[in-house]
Amino acid sequence: MLDAMAIKKHIQYNPNTQRMSGFVDMGDGMNETDVATEALVFMVVGLQGHWKAPIGYYLTKSVTPDTQKVLLVHALEALHAREIRVMCVTMDGHASNVSMCNQLGCQLSLYKHFSHIQ
Repeated sequence: MLDAMAIKKHIQYNPNTQRMSGFVDMGDGMNETDVATEALVFMVVGLQGHWKAPIGYYLTKSVTPDTQKVLLVHALEALHAREIRVMCVTMDGHASNVSMCNQLGCQLSLYKHFSHIQ
């Protein structure tokens, strides 16, 4: 599952890393100057049993459907490499999610799905 959540703008010095935190961080090591306003979170939830585990988050100001697609495909490939079988991806109906699904080839109808294995 994936969801973007609003976060409070806040820049703070981290003495452990000797860096400022609170800026956009897409995990690519690039120094961003924009202050993060949301967190895009990816989680895995078990179908059998009651468990869930966060697998990644990105601090963003806004994320394009193109970028979100890349992040989702990366997460799916990483799970597949660890032999975790993904049965579905759950998200809300935000316009960026709908656009991302269209880019992935989803036929938006009662059943929404796409294949991530080439």
